[in-house]
Amino acid sequence: MTRKTLRPGLRIRSGGFGPRSGADKPSSRAIRYAVETISTTVILVWGFRVTGWPGAVWAIITAILVLHPGLDRSLRASRVRIVATLLGASIGIVSGVLLGGSTLALLVGIVATILTCYQWRLSRHLRQACLTVPIVQMSQQGTVVHIGYERVIAVLAGCVVPLLVQYVWQFALGRCQFVAHFPKAFERFSAGK
Repeated sequence: MTRKTLRPGLRIRSGGFGPRSGADKPSSRAIRYAVETISTTVILVWGFRVTGWPGAVWAIITAILVLHPGLDRSLRASRVRIVATLLGASIGIVSGVLLGGSTLALLVGIVATILTCYQWRLSRHLRQACLTVPIVQMSQQGTVVHIGYERVIAVLAGCVVPLLVQYVWQFALGRCQFVAHFPKAFERFSAGK
């Protein structure tokens, strides 16, 4: 069987294209990420059931979106998600209350969110902030203020729980010193890096 390398990781074999040998096995990083995701989801589902809070689906979606292999990347993603949700929910609530549940309120909310993101140089937050406006305004399950409040709580839970799960796993595996790493991670999180 002859092999020629086209680019790293891809070879021509008599059997066709395929990954390098050994790449078919799941890596320990992927397994750890799967365990972190499952742990986070179980904790969120249990927590929302016990407390009776609505919005578990938003917490789980948020957790999956912000959970990355590596705590630093998850911290950055959480920061973006929290800021975007607070911004979008706030603008969505204000435009919804002032203009009622109309299409005009939705359009004004989206445009105001876009302008605010550009004014405050929050380009990474733009899409998620804009998505929050229709979620808050178009839900049929309560008032605009109630839905906005529910969404913010769910997103906060969906950001905090996966970070805690990752921290516990890193601490349990001995890959970071808990006390030494936390101030640095918090410093980077609050600085927006």
